[in-house]
Amino acid sequence: LIGRIVKAIRENNQEVPTPAEEKTDTPLTSEGLKPIDADRLAPYFRPGFKGMGGSINYFQILIDTMNTFRTESQRNVGAVALLIYKSDKMNNLRPDTFSKWITIFFECMGLEVPADKSKNKYRLDTKKDKDMKLRTTFNYI
Repeated sequence: LIGRIVKAIRENNQEVPTPAEEKTDTPLTSEGLKPIDADRLAPYFRPGFKGMGGSINYFQILIDTMNTFRTESQRNVGAVALLIYKSDKMNNLRPDTFSKWITIFFECMGLEVPADKSKNKYRLDTKKDKDMKLRTTFNYI
């Protein structure tokens, strides 16, 4: 916030939104993102999801998609984490709680872990087009 205030002052005192006025679903920036830690993420998934046994390597598709998708809003990245958590694609290393899983997932994505780790924040609404688009994008999960 202080950085934006200083920038606004330098740019002829333009108004700066207060944190209460900002959207909570703002896009994440790709600047300074760490590479996705696929090696850390891979052990949580079943072998078939990772292409073993001659099947399609959906894990690599997930990583490739997340390379561009992780700059979407934090809510959307969390929604993908919830889709994975509720799916049958994870193995017995699946964390006991979604809170633990979202922490691991965001860290592996090279993103800041969200403060709100509740499932309710990340549930998809089938009546919203943007949520249906997200669900369609990750239909293999």
